[in-house]
Amino acid sequence: MASTFTPRRTARSSKASELALDWLRHDRNSSSVLATANQFLAIEELLHQKVRFAADTHCKVAHIEGQRITLAVPSPAYAARLRQCATSILQCLHEVGWKLTDVQVMVQASLSTNDHLPKPARNVQPLDANALDAFQDLHQSLEPGPLATAVAKLIKNHGPT
Repeated sequence: MASTFTPRRTARSSKASELALDWLRHDRNSSSVLATANQFLAIEELLHQKVRFAADTHCKVAHIEGQRITLAVPSPAYAARLRQCATSILQCLHEVGWKLTDVQVMVQASLSTNDHLPKPARNVQPLDANALDAFQDLHQSLEPGPLATAVAKLIKNHGPT
């Protein structure tokens, strides 16, 4: 009896994200999760392009059930404004084939509104020789402890290199 040998597949991506996506695509139970995530992302992109206010916020699709879409926003102020845009949101979704009749808005505080903003530049003023001498005198007069350690770090970080 001859046996057939099938070599193992070894050409896999080394990126964990690609492995996860590959698993989601081919697993019978998980493929619906990937399809739902893709639908949510497509709707978010559409809203960001077509509805001006949605583009200015971190509006995320949280759930679609029946004919109701639930959108998540980071604060009550955004929620109030998004409720005012509900008609234009539904109209935009109708244009691409979604038969939704209701928009529900949910406040989800974990959605950050400042992720896209750059951090402000630090205003650092270097210490001159007189200031370093004053901190050196202070360090010598302190008893060992957290304050003395902090002053020593300050001297080390701002001292001559």
